[in-house]
Amino acid sequence: MLACAIACACGDDSGTIEGGPPEVECPSAPDEVPRFDQVDAISQVCTECHDSSLSGASRRNAPSNLNFDDYDIAHAHAERMATEVYWGNMPPSGSGLTLTPDQIDELFLWAMCGAPE
Repeated sequence: MLACAIACACGDDSGTIEGGPPEVECPSAPDEVPRFDQVDAISQVCTECHDSSLSGASRRNAPSNLNFDDYDIAHAHAERMATEVYWGNMPPSGSGLTLTPDQIDELFLWAMCGAPE
């Protein structure tokens, strides 16, 4: 697994991605990939801005259609989520939100290894 100390926060998701997604070695056993509800990065950090219950300023400029409390939306954007975190675009600096290396590893594993529900 990857270990990156990348600061994360919320923003408008309009930044450019400077390269491809992180490379992850997916385990041979599917049950070794965390399920959506087990990915702490999403439930504890991403949804501080990307949550359907938030509106206006509480979204901190997160687009209203990117709600990562919804599996279908998170699944559709899984690779982009991982890529934005990998390149340090998400969450943007200055938000006060951060991901631990373990949260980052778990997000990358989930996103790049099938994003199971």
